[in-house]
Amino acid sequence: MYNLHEMWKPVNLNHPATFETFEMESDQKDMILKDLERFVKRKYYYRKVGNEWKRGYLLFGPPWTEKSGLIVAMANFLNFDIYDLELTSLRGNMELQGLLVAIANKSILVVEDNDNLANRATVVHSINGFRMQENKESVDEKKENVENEIKEKEEEKVLPNGEST
Repeated sequence: MYNLHEMWKPVNLNHPATFETFEMESDQKDMILKDLERFVKRKYYYRKVGNEWKRGYLLFGPPWTEKSGLIVAMANFLNFDIYDLELTSLRGNMELQGLLVAIANKSILVVEDNDNLANRATVVHSINGFRMQENKESVDEKKENVENEIKEKEEEKVLPNGEST
């Protein structure tokens, strides 16, 4: 049994990155800022329609392309905490679920090296709160939908420099 309060180790991150200092094409930066502002303003709408209040971004690119800087700028803008999850260190799905439950509200979860995963669908299922059901067809259908979402997101990758792939 895990102690949920000891699963994450806090680190005092005083990183100066902001959207004012972060170098990125201005139209791309404006798009991200508007999306973040809209997300924050719609918290109660999410609750009203019964959806989780969460937002996902897929950052992709070679090392040294400032993905981490963008994440810090987003966290500083929103005044959110950052949780860094190294998937290769996990021992199983139960540990992943425990970690996800232990994340504080108003947080950014950074999932590192997800292209090295043997089974990316497991992570997506856990993050989205996927629950196995008794009906095998329903589970297979949901799995196929999640896998299609992953493929779509991979096709719509946005690099930190603002270019699309």
